[in-house]
Amino acid sequence: GWKVEGVGGNPLYFPPGSWLAMAGALSHAPAAIQDQYACRLDHYAFGILLSEVVFITWMGSKESDAEKCDSPLRKTFEAYTEFHRFWQNCHSAMAKGKAIVTHLAADPKRCLESMRHALLRLLSSLNATDAPLLKVSAKLIAE
Repeated sequence: GWKVEGVGGNPLYFPPGSWLAMAGALSHAPAAIQDQYACRLDHYAFGILLSEVVFITWMGSKESDAEKCDSPLRKTFEAYTEFHRFWQNCHSAMAKGKAIVTHLAADPKRCLESMRHALLRLLSSLNATDAPLLKVSAKLIAE
């Protein structure tokens, strides 16, 4: 079933457990990651979607405002952009028929470390803002 095969969709919304499942390493993951994958798969995706809606709306109103802003929200925007760019690259590779799982299996430590870095930076930035919606986003992602 869906827990072990036929994983598809936009990798932006895949929680860490999904990546570990695709690499055949979920059983070695901490219990919290296994639990998120088994019981709260959509929480992660919804948290990413919340932050995406905030930043895409912000950028869409006036991109120059985002570029000129000097605040914790700007740092959060930069972290979101880095996180989103990382996953856009993964999605592009998948769309071209390249197996991300093969890439992950070839150098799992490096690939997972890149994912971890982008995710931790995003979470740290979301938690550092005064924006309640972004704090909810961080909580959903981290559950």
